[in-house]
Amino acid sequence: MGPILGAFVLTIASGCGDDATTGPEPSPTAPTTDTATELRRGYETPIPMNEFWDGTKTLKYAYEMRFDTDGKLHRNGWGRAYYANGAIEREGTYRYDHERAMSERMGTWTYYEADGSVKRVEERGGDPVWTGPGQATPPPGT
Repeated sequence: MGPILGAFVLTIASGCGDDATTGPEPSPTAPTTDTATELRRGYETPIPMNEFWDGTKTLKYAYEMRFDTDGKLHRNGWGRAYYANGAIEREGTYRYDHERAMSERMGTWTYYEADGSVKRVEERGGDPVWTGPGQATPPPGT
């Protein structure tokens, strides 16, 4: 009897007052979504991943993950590696190769000295999709 009484009281209480309505009011600022152009996390937008040097809060790797056609996450996007002192060691693009079942470095990779100066720049070949962190790809069908 308690749950029924509680529901009854709630119903009465929600109907009291001058501004009572019969249903929820539509929000004038409710976003409209177009599923054809909606960006999905892990597909068109990356999932950032960070790894740290053992026993510290100093970044060792920061890279982006995306799902493949089988729904598995892979390193696929911008990546960076860091020295133990926190300085950047290298940065560039990873691209997951379905045929080889592995993530590969492609495009331009920049390698740095521990003091932050550029050590070398490598052209790894391929056609990278990303030129920096956090970039989205167009949704399918657009």
